[in-house]
Order: sequence, then C-alpha cells, then structure tokens
Amino acid sequence: MTQVQVGTVPNDGTGDVLREAFIITNANFVEIFDDLDAAVIGLNSSISGLDTRMDAVEAKNTTQDASITSINGQIMSLNTLISNQNITISSMNAIIASQSAAIAELYEIIGNL
Repeated sequence: MTQVQVGTVPNDGTGDVLREAFIITNANFVEIFDDLDAAVIGLNSSISGLDTRMDAVEAKNTTQDASITSINGQIMSLNTLISNQNITISSMNAIIASQSAAIAELYEIIGNL
C-alpha cells in the first residue's frame, strides 16, 4: 500500500497533487480487492477440503450403518434360536412333570402290593 503524501501543512506544495493522490488511492483499492479475492479463494479451498472430509465421514457412517444392520440381523436370529430353545425346554419340562407323576403313581401301586 502506498500512502498519499499530504504535505506538512495545507498548500505547502510538498504533498501529492490531486491527480496523483487519486491514482495512489485507486491502486490501494485494487490491492485491497486483490487481497480480498485471494482470501475468498483460500476460503473456498478450505470449504472444498471440508466438503471432501464430510463426504469421507458420511461414507464411513454408511459402512457402519450397514455393519450395525448386519449385527442386528444376527442378534434377531440368535433371539429366535434362543426362543426356540426355550420352547423346547418348556416342552421337556412338561414331559418330565408328566413322567414324574407316572413314576409317583407306580410307586404308589408298588407300595400297595
């Protein structure tokens, strides 16, 4: 940035003439706008980088969601298997109870002989 020379005191002839002062002012604005453009380009690049990272995170989440869905399916299969085993155990308990009653009757019959 170039500074406009205003002189030591008004109209002392040591400062920049009006035309030169505005040429310097315009050049300073061009420099400011160029710096802003560079900053915007840098920000856009950063945003693009963040978008790429977000896409990677979303891809990982999709993979993890698929894994969780698979695990949930396996858990449901195991729950079904356990439920079937519980039904089998309940049936066996009913048979054992019936057999115990029959054995008790046999002991009673044997005891009465």
